[in-house]
Amino acid sequence: MKSLLALLSLPLACAGLSACVELDAPIETGVVEQEQIMLNQLALQAVLLNALTGTPDSLTELVSNPLSDDYFDADLPQGAITGQNLHDPLAQTFMTYLVRCALSETDTPVTWTDPFKVEGEEGKVVVFHGQAGLCSDWATQAPSGACLELVSACLLTTENAFDTSVAISHRGIDLNGDALPLAAQVEVGRFDIDGQPIPSFEDCPSDENGATRDCGWSKEDSLVGTCHPGDLMELSCQQGSSIGVARVCKGYRGCDDASLERLASADEFCGNDTEITFTCPSHGTYSLMLGGEYSDDLDVPLAVADSGSYPAAEAEVFDIREGAFFGDLLTPSLNSTPVALSYVTNTGQIVRNVQAGTGGTPLNESMWACHDKHFTEGDAYMNERICATVTDDQNVQAYLCAARIIGQCNEKAEGTLTNVCASFDAGSVKGDGDFGSCTDTTPTVWDRPITVFLDHPCDLIEDPDLCAYGRRPPPPSGANQPR
Repeated sequence: MKSLLALLSLPLACAGLSACVELDAPIETGVVEQEQIMLNQLALQAVLLNALTGTPDSLTELVSNPLSDDYFDADLPQGAITGQNLHDPLAQTFMTYLVRCALSETDTPVTWTDPFKVEGEEGKVVVFHGQAGLCSDWATQAPSGACLELVSACLLTTENAFDTSVAISHRGIDLNGDALPLAAQVEVGRFDIDGQPIPSFEDCPSDENGATRDCGWSKEDSLVGTCHPGDLMELSCQQGSSIGVARVCKGYRGCDDASLERLASADEFCGNDTEITFTCPSHGTYSLMLGGEYSDDLDVPLAVADSGSYPAAEAEVFDIREGAFFGDLLTPSLNSTPVALSYVTNTGQIVRNVQAGTGGTPLNESMWACHDKHFTEGDAYMNERICATVTDDQNVQAYLCAARIIGQCNEKAEGTLTNVCASFDAGSVKGDGDFGSCTDTTPTVWDRPITVFLDHPCDLIEDPDLCAYGRRPPPPSGANQPR
């Protein structure tokens, strides 16, 4: 099974199986561009106002059938509602991430043809590919309750209210009770904060050389490292390596030559330049971009670090525990408060209606989010993370949340006698820090929460006062070791 994805984001590439993902604006709905990369910037608007889940009938049809072509064919009885409602662009975005969460790359993708055709043209065809494989059974049969729980948590973690591209790491257990695997090394992020490709990782129009070139850098060989902020770092050439170019950037993303994020570079690394020195950035994370001496060269230099960790494991890069997301976003009977209705009429008109109101009304009464205890303004942080003001067709506004915020994961929720989450390191992997068996206020116990880890506490929200974090923990030891 390919590992999980992450928050409404894009291309942080993690080498090997990984629960690592990156938030990023979707490029083309339904299309996965890179293997083991989750393009998952699911706009909060697409969670709150999409027509696929926007009415009880459509949601019922969605979760009562397999994720396969016939059940999204508007010309067939079993797909009449969902097939029509996918005409909504927000529904197509939601479907993109739903399929990525549920199905794997080896599962048959879902192909949908828009029933509303432009005169003289064929209907638009969209193919939705799987990636995380959290519920591959959904490809051939209706999903189980456990499946909907996992996929719901996955969808909630991947929403992003600010339309930015941010990498996150998922921790949790799959349907078999096995831990989501963590990557042994993390490839450099190839998309900027706006979700646009960083030019340096694109192909060069002609063969170019030198470390100032903004094309032709290796995607697979450029990796992320960690260090102690403020330390003078030295990256040395690994013995026997090929001569090539090197560039060091702040954070887990790559950068172009003129970028303010560039820390150092070398034209002939492992040649005349045997080492690169730089000061460890304040976040304690850096990316080392590598490339051949000429852009067409396949061989690249390799490096070793004098301190810190390079290449760093996923658990070392993403060591800020954000919180846990759990519940069921997709079961119609649990979505008892019709605060928003979205659907597509028989003529192809997209209709969105919301009930006016304030106070962060949850879209679904059975979707929950809790935050790690080290966020000093945790409830306000989570409110910024999963709530937004939406406007319908009649300019009616409502402040809606994708889930109920329940407080600290590590403490008792109001009106309950137990901690929100019974375990602070669940599953079969010791040290990965995932919350387990989380209880809502009804009280219902949810066995498959997904815990999100960040590179920095302020990665996902814009107000620095809301993301103050009490400490930055050391990299977990033995995070990939079974109990």
